[in-house]
Amino acid sequence: MTLSERKDYRLGALAAGVVRAFDKKIGAWNVDELGPESPRPEDRIKVVKSFIAGGGWLASLDVREFQPVLDAVAALDQWNTAPLLVAGTEYSVFQAAAAPVAAARINKVVVWFKVGVETAAFPVSWLIHRKNAIAGTVIARFDLEQLVNEETPVGYFSEPVIWDPDMAYVMNVTARIATGVLARVQPTAFVFETAGRTSQ
Repeated sequence: MTLSERKDYRLGALAAGVVRAFDKKIGAWNVDELGPESPRPEDRIKVVKSFIAGGGWLASLDVREFQPVLDAVAALDQWNTAPLLVAGTEYSVFQAAAAPVAAARINKVVVWFKVGVETAAFPVSWLIHRKNAIAGTVIARFDLEQLVNEETPVGYFSEPVIWDPDMAYVMNVTARIATGVLARVQPTAFVFETAGRTSQ
C-alpha cells in the first residue's frame, strides 16, 4: 500500500468505528458537525470519513489506541502471545489472558486494522478473531505468512474488524512452528469511548 492508501484506509477504519460507536449509544450524531443522519450505515461512514479527512473530530467521542492491560486485562501492557508449544495450534495474542475480559470493554468500540510480527523466524501463520468463546465462531481470519517477504512485516487487514462492547471476543495466532516461547505479534486498533470518559 502507498502512503496515501494507508492514510485512506486508516480514515475508513476511524469512520467505521465512529458510526458503530454511535449505533451502540457511545457518543451521538451531531447535525451541526455532520448534517442530517442517513439511515444507511455506508452513507454515514462516508460523511464521517469526509469530516475527519477535513481535519474535524467528533465532540461526543474520544479515541485512543488499544491497551492490553486496560482493555483486555492481559498480564502485561505488551504484545506477547502465549508460548507456542505445538505447531498448528491457536494461542492468544494476550499472553496469559486466553480470553480478553469483556467487562473491560463496556462502553467501548474497538476497531482492529493492522498487525505486525516482530519475532524472528516468523513463528506464526494466521491471526484469528473469534466471538463468544476461545473456540467460538470465527469472524475474521488473516494470513500472516504473506508478510514474510515484506521489507517491514506489517500488514493492513483486508477490512477492519470491529469488536462491539456487548460481545465477548478472542484474538489468536496459529503457531507455524513450535518454539516453546512467546512471539511478539502486535495488532493495532482504535478504541472509541464517550468524550470525557476515556479510561486512560
